[in-house]
Amino acid sequence: MVNRADQWAQYLPLEQRSYSRIVHIAPPKQLRGQVCLTPELLARHYAGANVGHLVGLHAKGVDNSARWVAIDLGQHDPSAPVTPVANLKAALAWYDTLKEQGFHPILEDSSGRGDYHLWVIFGDKLDAGAAWAFARTLVGNYADLSLPVPPKVYPRRAQVESASFKDWVRLPGRHHSHNHWSKIWDGGKWLEGRDAADAVLHTRIEPSRIPLGTPLSVQKTFPSPPDITSIEEQVSEAFQLPPESACSAEQPAQHGAGTTTAPAQAGAGMTGEAGPLVSAPGSPEDDLIMIIRAWPKLPPVVRAGMMAMVRSAQTHQQF
Repeated sequence: MVNRADQWAQYLPLEQRSYSRIVHIAPPKQLRGQVCLTPELLARHYAGANVGHLVGLHAKGVDNSARWVAIDLGQHDPSAPVTPVANLKAALAWYDTLKEQGFHPILEDSSGRGDYHLWVIFGDKLDAGAAWAFARTLVGNYADLSLPVPPKVYPRRAQVESASFKDWVRLPGRHHSHNHWSKIWDGGKWLEGRDAADAVLHTRIEPSRIPLGTPLSVQKTFPSPPDITSIEEQVSEAFQLPPESACSAEQPAQHGAGTTTAPAQAGAGMTGEAGPLVSAPGSPEDDLIMIIRAWPKLPPVVRAGMMAMVRSAQTHQQF
């Protein structure tokens, strides 16, 4: 189940917790690349002698792969409260759907208070985008099952976000804050203790390839991710932005001793090779456009939006 061993979620001991912080990313930054998640740390989690030993695993690897999908049916959104009865109803419905499609899911009562995790574990790496789409398709009928909002699915997104620490799930075992150990559904009753552990250990690992061609009874179409290129073109056209090549000098910025690029001045810690810069001076707005165009690794849709706002401000200043 381990998608990456270089980082994981580590719960804090009770005496080190605050109202807003009960878990942190491990290991500390200075030890990353030297200390890894080991079988011993996982065994310590399952022994559950201390809540500070509990861990959660990332849902995606650095290569954008996933070894499992998980549905988190919890009470996470105060603006759209969900009842424990509705969570259980949806969890059992999706468990049955997976069983009917030939999968071997694990349904976990994770809190004893109406929160459930539904897992499908694969034998090898799977594309995270396919795993995300599969999970979203599975829960597409959430409204029909009396849920006001869709549950969280993991992986949470189709792409890796290196700076994000939201895409992880706590492993089955002891609860992090109150006296509860995971219970496992066997299709007819809830298993506890050794029986629950045995049920998890004897769960059949699924093939690595999700049969996306197999129609799910809950299938629902979700919108495709937006075409970033077309969005940039639309924004540029709406605000009459000139083509990028029109503002590009023929010579790229030189990187060397004593030379600082505009992006580096605008934001500390930026890395990467800057694009061509406009050498001729212009208005402050033109200079800002120059910096935006040269900013390394800036998503195109963000670049277009920033330039649009600058041009819009420039237009208003003329009146």
